[in-house]
Amino acid sequence: MILVKPCAFIGQSLIDHVEGCIQIADRFLEKNPTYASVVSRRLRAASGGKINLNEDKIKKIIKIAVLFHDLGKAYMYFQRNFDEKCQCKKEVGFQHHEILSAVACYKYGEHNGNLSNEEKLLLTLSVLNHHHAFKDAISKIVTALPYISTLLDDLTKIAKSQICENNNLKILEKYGTPIEAIKKAIEISRQDINNFQTWLRDYFKRISMNQYHWPKLYVLIMNPLLIADNIDAYSKRGLQVNKSRRKFLEELKEMIK
Repeated sequence: MILVKPCAFIGQSLIDHVEGCIQIADRFLEKNPTYASVVSRRLRAASGGKINLNEDKIKKIIKIAVLFHDLGKAYMYFQRNFDEKCQCKKEVGFQHHEILSAVACYKYGEHNGNLSNEEKLLLTLSVLNHHHAFKDAISKIVTALPYISTLLDDLTKIAKSQICENNNLKILEKYGTPIEAIKKAIEISRQDINNFQTWLRDYFKRISMNQYHWPKLYVLIMNPLLIADNIDAYSKRGLQVNKSRRKFLEELKEMIK
């Protein structure tokens, strides 16, 4: 198979990874037919009946999270070191891509996804935290002040590099999201990052005042994403992992058999 940029990692295109993750997430939901309804009930209980997202809405949020989770990698800032076969001579790194992916989710939810604030919160938190190594992403983006934040500068620098011109994201239309909506969401400006930061910070303040606990359940949206992301990467990238990590990944695979 000829790989075409943008790349998700060495030897794997971003499109291949996203499609693989979507297929795995779909299998997970098929093998666990009550998962979405359980998430719906738990959100309703944790919010004291204030959050009523039915099974279809839960599945929709999960699928958007899977579709968008790595699109922040598509910027030339990350892709310039890859050739057309997704080989890279330098050390591979995609620092902060998950924040840009979350901003894209926020923009999509605002303009195309017809998502409520509660749905956008669950969606963006699941994407922000889908990498264990970036656990502090929420605290950074919520507490950082734009006029002194080096994080904001870093994100803006990445976004200004623009999306990889060789992108083949149009393939993703077959999953029900128009390519123009995807492109509009991931064409991120400094103002978009500011808007997301302000919205997220203000929303957390309102939740804190009312002592809601339901946002912690974003992990239930993130769970199928983590399973799909890890299984696809493990299966296709030939990654060298230690014995305990390999056992963990093999156990994950059992969940979709």
